[in-house]
Amino acid sequence: MSLLAILLDLPAFLVGVFFLYWSVPLAVITRRVKAFKLTGLRNDAYGWAAGIKDSFGVNMLRMAGPDLYRDGTCVYLSNHRSWADFFLDVIATEGRAQMLSRMAVFFVFPMFMIPVRVVRGVILFKRGTIRDKEKFNIMVDASMHDSPMNGLIVYPEGHRSTRRASLPLKRGMLHYVFSRKHLVQIVMSSNKEAIISEKTLSAHFRQTVVVGYSEVIRSSDFGTFEEFVAAVQKAWDAEWARVYAADWNAPMTSFPENIDDQPDIFTLTMLSE
Repeated sequence: MSLLAILLDLPAFLVGVFFLYWSVPLAVITRRVKAFKLTGLRNDAYGWAAGIKDSFGVNMLRMAGPDLYRDGTCVYLSNHRSWADFFLDVIATEGRAQMLSRMAVFFVFPMFMIPVRVVRGVILFKRGTIRDKEKFNIMVDASMHDSPMNGLIVYPEGHRSTRRASLPLKRGMLHYVFSRKHLVQIVMSSNKEAIISEKTLSAHFRQTVVVGYSEVIRSSDFGTFEEFVAAVQKAWDAEWARVYAADWNAPMTSFPENIDDQPDIFTLTMLSE
C-alpha cells in the first residue's frame, strides 16, 4: 500500500481500535452485556461480540448447509485473518466457545481481555515452542472444564494471514484434539479482514461477512493421527473453497441482532459456578 492510502485509512482504523479497546464498557452501556442482571441466564460473550459488530455495522450471513454444532464439547477451527476474528468468531460460534489466544493480545487490549478472562471466555498462552506439550494440554483441559463454555476456538494456521489461500495447518492443537478424542468443526468466514486489519492499518464499516460450517469430524473415528489430520485438511480445503466462492446474493440467514432473540441460547453467568 502507498503511504497516501495508509494515511487516508488511518482515521477509520483508529476509530475501529477505539471500538475494540472500549468494547466491554460500550456493550454494557448499550445493554448488549447485561452486567446488572445478577440472576437468571446470560450470554456475556455473545453480547460483547454483538456490541462490537454493531459498532462496525457488520452484516453477518450464515451459508446454507451444515449448521453450528451445539450439542456438547467441540473444537472449532477458524481461519485467522485479523483482529476482527476476536468478535466475529465468537458470534459465529454463538458464544459457546472460549478463544485460544496469545498472551500478547492481553497486553494490547486489556480493557476487553480482562473481563473476557474473568468470565472464562479465553485461554491465554505464550507464543513460541511449547516445551512440555502434555502440561499445556492439561492446562487446556482444566480451562475447558472450569468454563461454562463447552467449546474452544482454535486457529490452526497459527498466524494471521490475508492471503487468498490458506496457510499450512499446524498440528499442535490437532494433536490435542486427537489425544482427547474431541469433535471438530470448521467455522470458515470470508471478508473478516475488511472490517479491521492491523496489517494495512485500515478499517471499514457496514461490511458483509459470510460464514460456513463443515460437517462435524469425530476424531475417535480415525485409527491414526495422520488419518485424522488428512481428514481435517480435506474438510478445511473444501470449506475454504466453498465460503470464498460463495454467491453473496444466494439465500442466507442473518445472525441474531439481539441475544434474547437467539434460540437455544448458551447461558453464562458473570461468575460461573
